Amino acid sequence: YHRRVHGELDQYFENQRFAASFNDELVEKWKETQMIKEKRLQKTRNLKSLLTKTMKDKLLSTRQEASKEVVEGIKEFTLNCQRLGVELKHDPDKKTNVEKAVFNPVSIMLKIKENTRKGELARKEKDKRKRRIMVETVKLQKEIEAKRQDEELQSQLLEKLIKEGN
Repeated sequence: YHRRVHGELDQYFENQRFAASFNDELVEKWKETQMIKEKRLQKTRNLKSLLTKTMKDKLLSTRQEASKEVVEGIKEFTLNCQRLGVELKHDPDKKTNVEKAVFNPVSIMLKIKENTRKGELARKEKDKRKRRIMVETVKLQKEIEAKRQDEELQSQLLEKLIKEGN
Protein backbone atom coordinates (compact mmCIF):
# COMPACT_ATOMS: atom_id res chain seq x y z
CA TYR A 1 0.00 0.00 0.00
CA HIS A 2 2.82 2.41 0.91
CA ARG A 3 4.57 1.75 -2.38
CA ARG A 4 1.46 2.53 -4.31
CA VAL A 5 0.84 5.75 -2.32
CA HIS A 6 4.52 6.65 -2.62
CA GLY A 7 4.34 6.00 -6.40
CA GLU A 8 1.23 8.12 -6.72
CA LEU A 9 2.93 10.92 -4.76
CA ASP A 10 5.98 10.69 -7.01
CA GLN A 11 3.71 10.82 -10.06
CA TYR A 12 1.86 13.81 -8.56
CA PHE A 13 5.11 15.70 -7.90
CA GLU A 14 6.40 14.80 -11.36
CA ASN A 15 3.16 16.17 -12.88
CA GLN A 16 3.54 19.37 -10.84
CA ARG A 17 7.16 19.81 -12.03
CA PHE A 18 6.05 19.23 -15.62
CA ALA A 19 3.18 21.71 -15.26
CA ALA A 20 5.53 24.30 -13.72
CA SER A 21 8.12 23.86 -16.48
CA PHE A 22 5.40 23.98 -19.13
CA ASN A 23 3.98 27.11 -17.52
CA ASP A 24 7.48 28.71 -17.48
CA GLU A 25 7.95 27.88 -21.17
CA LEU A 26 4.51 29.28 -21.92
CA VAL A 27 5.30 32.50 -20.06
CA GLU A 28 8.58 32.84 -21.99
CA LYS A 29 6.79 32.31 -25.32
CA TRP A 30 4.19 34.88 -24.29
CA LYS A 31 6.93 37.39 -23.45
CA GLU A 32 8.58 36.75 -26.83
CA THR A 33 5.23 37.23 -28.56
CA GLN A 34 4.66 40.49 -26.66
CA MET A 35 8.11 41.73 -27.70
CA ILE A 36 7.40 40.85 -31.35
CA LYS A 37 4.02 42.57 -31.08
CA GLU A 38 5.64 45.71 -29.63
CA LYS A 39 8.24 45.70 -32.41
CA ARG A 40 5.49 45.47 -35.03
CA LEU A 41 3.56 48.27 -33.38
CA GLN A 42 6.71 50.39 -33.30
CA LYS A 43 7.29 49.67 -37.00
CA THR A 44 3.70 50.72 -37.72
CA ARG A 45 4.22 53.94 -35.77
CA ASN A 46 7.49 54.54 -37.62
CA LEU A 47 5.74 53.97 -40.96
CA LYS A 48 2.98 56.41 -40.07
CA SER A 49 5.58 58.93 -38.94
CA LEU A 50 7.56 58.47 -42.16
CA LEU A 51 4.45 58.86 -44.33
CA THR A 52 3.45 61.99 -42.41
CA LYS A 53 6.94 63.43 -42.76
CA THR A 54 6.97 62.62 -46.48
CA MET A 55 3.61 64.33 -46.99
CA LYS A 56 4.78 67.38 -44.99
CA ASP A 57 8.00 67.54 -47.02
CA LYS A 58 6.04 67.37 -50.28
CA LEU A 59 3.71 70.12 -49.11
CA LEU A 60 6.62 72.29 -48.01
CA SER A 61 8.47 71.78 -51.29
CA THR A 62 5.28 72.59 -53.25
CA ARG A 63 4.84 75.79 -51.25
CA GLN A 64 8.48 76.73 -51.76
CA GLU A 65 8.22 76.09 -55.50
CA ALA A 66 5.05 78.19 -55.71
CA SER A 67 6.68 80.99 -53.75
CA LYS A 68 9.76 80.86 -55.96
CA GLU A 69 7.54 80.89 -59.06
CA VAL A 70 5.72 84.00 -57.82
CA VAL A 71 8.98 85.82 -57.09
CA GLU A 72 10.36 84.88 -60.51
CA GLY A 73 7.10 85.99 -62.14
CA ILE A 74 7.34 89.39 -60.46
CA LYS A 75 10.95 89.77 -61.56
CA GLU A 76 10.04 88.81 -65.12
CA PHE A 77 7.10 91.21 -65.10
CA THR A 78 9.35 94.03 -63.89
CA LEU A 79 11.96 93.31 -66.57
CA ASN A 80 9.30 93.21 -69.29
CA CYS A 81 7.91 96.54 -68.10
CA GLN A 82 11.38 98.05 -68.20
CA ARG A 83 11.98 96.71 -71.71
CA LEU A 84 8.67 98.14 -72.87
CA GLY A 85 9.34 101.44 -71.13
CA VAL A 86 6.33 101.18 -68.84
CA GLU A 87 6.60 103.10 -65.58
CA LEU A 88 5.77 100.93 -62.57
CA LYS A 89 5.60 103.72 -60.03
CA HIS A 90 2.09 105.00 -59.43
CA ASP A 91 1.48 108.72 -59.05
CA PRO A 92 -2.08 109.33 -57.81
CA ASP A 93 -1.96 113.02 -58.85
CA LYS A 94 -1.10 112.14 -62.40
CA LYS A 95 -4.27 110.79 -63.93
CA THR A 96 -4.25 109.34 -67.38
CA ASN A 97 -7.28 108.77 -69.47
CA VAL A 98 -7.48 105.22 -70.58
CA GLU A 99 -9.38 104.56 -73.72
CA LYS A 100 -12.21 102.17 -73.30
CA ALA A 101 -11.64 98.85 -74.96
CA VAL A 102 -13.77 98.01 -77.90
CA PHE A 103 -16.04 95.06 -77.22
CA ASN A 104 -14.78 92.10 -79.21
CA PRO A 105 -16.97 88.99 -78.86
CA VAL A 106 -14.46 86.69 -80.58
CA SER A 107 -11.68 87.51 -78.14
CA ILE A 108 -14.06 87.12 -75.21
CA MET A 109 -15.16 83.71 -76.49
CA LEU A 110 -11.52 82.66 -76.87
CA LYS A 111 -10.80 83.75 -73.29
CA ILE A 112 -13.82 81.85 -72.01
CA LYS A 113 -12.76 78.72 -73.88
CA GLU A 114 -9.20 79.04 -72.57
CA ASN A 115 -10.41 79.50 -68.99
CA THR A 116 -12.73 76.51 -69.38
CA ARG A 117 -9.86 74.38 -70.66
CA LYS A 118 -7.62 75.47 -67.79
CA GLY A 119 -10.36 74.70 -65.28
CA GLU A 120 -10.88 71.27 -66.78
CA LEU A 121 -7.15 70.51 -66.65
CA ALA A 122 -7.01 71.67 -63.03
CA ARG A 123 -9.96 69.42 -62.12
CA LYS A 124 -8.33 66.44 -63.81
CA GLU A 125 -5.06 67.03 -61.94
CA LYS A 126 -6.93 67.38 -58.66
CA ASP A 127 -8.84 64.13 -59.30
CA LYS A 128 -5.59 62.38 -60.17
CA ARG A 129 -3.96 63.54 -56.92
CA LYS A 130 -7.05 62.54 -54.96
CA ARG A 131 -7.10 59.03 -56.48
CA ARG A 132 -3.38 58.58 -55.79
CA ILE A 133 -3.83 59.56 -52.15
CA MET A 134 -6.83 57.24 -51.83
CA VAL A 135 -4.84 54.31 -53.26
CA GLU A 136 -1.95 54.99 -50.85
CA THR A 137 -4.38 55.23 -47.93
CA VAL A 138 -6.15 51.97 -48.84
CA LYS A 139 -2.82 50.21 -49.22
CA LEU A 140 -1.68 51.41 -45.80
CA GLN A 141 -4.99 50.42 -44.21
CA LYS A 142 -4.73 46.92 -45.74
CA GLU A 143 -1.22 46.51 -44.35
CA ILE A 144 -2.30 47.63 -40.90
CA GLU A 145 -5.36 45.35 -40.99
CA ALA A 146 -3.20 42.37 -42.05
CA LYS A 147 -0.82 43.02 -39.15
CA ARG A 148 -3.74 43.33 -36.74
CA GLN A 149 -5.19 40.03 -37.98
CA ASP A 150 -1.81 38.33 -37.56
CA GLU A 151 -1.61 39.59 -34.00
CA GLU A 152 -5.17 38.43 -33.28
CA LEU A 153 -4.39 35.00 -34.67
CA GLN A 154 -1.27 34.77 -32.53
CA SER A 155 -3.15 35.76 -29.41
CA GLN A 156 -5.91 33.23 -30.17
CA LEU A 157 -3.33 30.49 -30.69
CA LEU A 158 -1.63 31.46 -27.43
CA GLU A 159 -4.94 31.34 -25.58
CA LYS A 160 -5.69 27.95 -27.13
CA LEU A 161 -2.30 26.64 -26.04
CA ILE A 162 -2.88 27.94 -22.53
CA LYS A 163 -6.32 26.28 -22.39
CA GLU A 164 -4.92 23.00 -23.73
CA GLY A 165 -2.11 23.12 -21.18
CA ASN A 166 -4.60 23.37 -18.32
